[in-house]
Amino acid sequence: MISLCSPCLCGASSGDMVNGYLNKILPDVALRAGRVVVQINSDDSSQICARCNNLVPKDLSVRQHDCWHCGFLCHRDVNAAINILKWGLEQSPQGRQVKPVVVPVLSLGG
Repeated sequence: MISLCSPCLCGASSGDMVNGYLNKILPDVALRAGRVVVQINSDDSSQICARCNNLVPKDLSVRQHDCWHCGFLCHRDVNAAINILKWGLEQSPQGRQVKPVVVPVLSLGG
């Protein structure tokens, strides 16, 4: 059986198709829930320090963010998530009214 999501049939990966579908339905769902969807450019979200905003280049294989500018240390994905949250709130109409909860990172884990 041939999948319709096969790149050879539609020229896009199934991940691209899912993202396209979410981008179509999410704004409508958010509107019905009284929320807004804010699209951001997440480029370098794991490379920019969430504390001091300096660029800290690292290979994809490096899983921790260790900023030599300010000493901020956390998992690479946590750093990216903090940046994405900050950037989204900056662009959101309600952004200045929202107070995100800051959860301290206790362990880098595995």
